[in-house]
Amino acid sequence: MDLGSSTQTRRRGTSTAGRRRIWRQRLVWAGFVAALVAGLLFLVALWHGGKPAFWRAWEVSGTVKNASEHIERKEWVKAASLLGEAMRIAPNDPAVLRTVAEFQLSTHASHTDVVQTLKHLLETGNATTQDMVKLGHAEIRSGNLDAARKTLLLLPPAERSRADVIELESTILKVEGQDHAADDRLRVALLAQDADANAPLRLAILDFKQPYPDVHVRGRSRLWEFARGKDDGACRAVQVLAADSALTPEEAHDLMRLTQIHPKPGLARLVAVQAALRLHPQEHDAILTAETARAAGGDNDERMQFARWLSALKEHEWLLKFLPPEAMVKSKDLPAEILNLKLDAMAHTNRWEDVDQILTPALEKTLGKISFNLWHACVAAKVKNDPEKVRQHLTLAFEFSDRGKNTAGAIQTAETAGRLGVLDLAATYFHELSGHVQVPQTRLAMLEKAFDMHGRNFNTSAMLQVAREISRLTPSNETAAFRADYLALLVGDSLELVAAKAGLSSSEPGTEAASRAYFLKALADFRLRQPVTFRDLPQRMETSASWSAGHRAVLAAIMATNGELGEAFRIAERVPVALLLPEEIRLLKLAR
Repeated sequence: MDLGSSTQTRRRGTSTAGRRRIWRQRLVWAGFVAALVAGLLFLVALWHGGKPAFWRAWEVSGTVKNASEHIERKEWVKAASLLGEAMRIAPNDPAVLRTVAEFQLSTHASHTDVVQTLKHLLETGNATTQDMVKLGHAEIRSGNLDAARKTLLLLPPAERSRADVIELESTILKVEGQDHAADDRLRVALLAQDADANAPLRLAILDFKQPYPDVHVRGRSRLWEFARGKDDGACRAVQVLAADSALTPEEAHDLMRLTQIHPKPGLARLVAVQAALRLHPQEHDAILTAETARAAGGDNDERMQFARWLSALKEHEWLLKFLPPEAMVKSKDLPAEILNLKLDAMAHTNRWEDVDQILTPALEKTLGKISFNLWHACVAAKVKNDPEKVRQHLTLAFEFSDRGKNTAGAIQTAETAGRLGVLDLAATYFHELSGHVQVPQTRLAMLEKAFDMHGRNFNTSAMLQVAREISRLTPSNETAAFRADYLALLVGDSLELVAAKAGLSSSEPGTEAASRAYFLKALADFRLRQPVTFRDLPQRMETSASWSAGHRAVLAAIMATNGELGEAFRIAERVPVALLLPEEIRLLKLAR
């Protein structure tokens, strides 16, 4: 045996094992250092607010779950607080955004806010088909039908056969005025919703609304079956049947009886009572006496619902009997909504002196600065006959609305100004308000109200300004363009421009558009002292309801100055002067 060789072999084995051991130690240390560095970097990221997405999602998962539970229990304040915290930690987390949207929908928040939340979710790349369907419906409710169509088109073809997607398509068709196509698509959607417990009820409602007798009767019969149940569907069926124009007095009593034995009838009870009041007028006082006693024994929500219902029915005397007395109002302990309902009922029953007595400075905080000043404006008009005070309080109310940025307060102020006859302020407020509105349809509605207020105030120049703005916002609306051009000619603005535009009209002869172009050309020529051609205008304006008294007055003036005195007088004597603008009245005198 070679001892030297054996020793060398052991040394090599020992050396190899040692090297392996050293490498293992180095790897352990390297792993430890890497973990340490990663941990330090993670802590630095946390320190600077840069939490990884997975960490933020884990951190807010419990918060989102708690918020959802509070939403189910309608504990809105707690839910809002939790969601605010979740949004602070993980503003782009899909679960957070979905729950925020759920909260907004449950609390009937602004449709624009819901759209913003769901669009944010879509931008994260985590939106599901259900999320996009909700977005489409929110866009429809916000008045943006084009956006809803685009959202529908974003859905992949494989998802287009889903019931909720078909229902979105049906809603879009309905808003577009394609009722028949909308109903057909809705029926397809409801028949596809095997798992939706509400689908049979909705099919019954759809059948009930059809004009075909057999289908309508089938739907009505099914609704009565649902109304005899004890679930939420029964309440919905009662509400639909209560609004039926063919409801009999006996059926109205049956609906009341069904809501009496329902465990949670809610609003359905009041809808059934309203039907009974309509069909049993001789029982009016007896029905309301019983319902008032029943509501008085309910909880706060039931009493509030009953008070709102009485106000909506304009049962102001009954509402005043039901609400707390004036002594409690002065104690400042009543919620703002009850206080406003009481003041409104007193106003409708002409108890303005009592309103004046109640409206102490101590109630400003309860009512809010806008409502407080609006009530003072009403008192100044109804009791004190002080126009200056009326304008002062209206001005303050609009200022407190941040000059239209608080949309609800600004609309309330503008409408109050209109009711009190302060038309110039009402028009100004609606016009300013339109500049803060993002939804095109709502903006146009505000501008139309401003136009109407200027018209009631006989301010032609201001009407022209608003009419031009409306025409710019609706370039394809020929009626809006005609109105703006007519007012421009009436006040003597842009005569040559409007005349040239009317002369270039390519409308088909005999149409309404052609008649409008002829009329504008005739008025423009008249104002420019040029020869006037009438064509068949008098006959067309006699037979069409689209021509106003002002248009006829102007036509009579043009004809009179053109030598057709008899026809001009015949038209002029039938024009009511009270409806005319100052410029139209001056022209009408030429024909009388």
